[in-house]
Amino acid sequence: HDVESSVITRALLTEFVDAVRDLTDEEQAVIALHYHGGLQLQVIARLMGVTESRASQLHATAVLAVHARMKTSARNYENG
Repeated sequence: HDVESSVITRALLTEFVDAVRDLTDEEQAVIALHYHGGLQLQVIARLMGVTESRASQLHATAVLAVHARMKTSARNYENG
């Protein structure tokens, strides 16, 4: 069972990385700066030269896209 869990975990991690890579460059930047860099959206907006509202929109769109893809992938493994 541990081997199977490990294989599924690796597959889902690969799917997550692919999902992030499929985001637009702007969405990837917001995700990287926010989650990896620890920056607030207000700061990210200034760095990117966009409004805070736009940075928030990019963040929301990216998170929803990755979440939807991961949900689909998880279902595929559950129904396997």
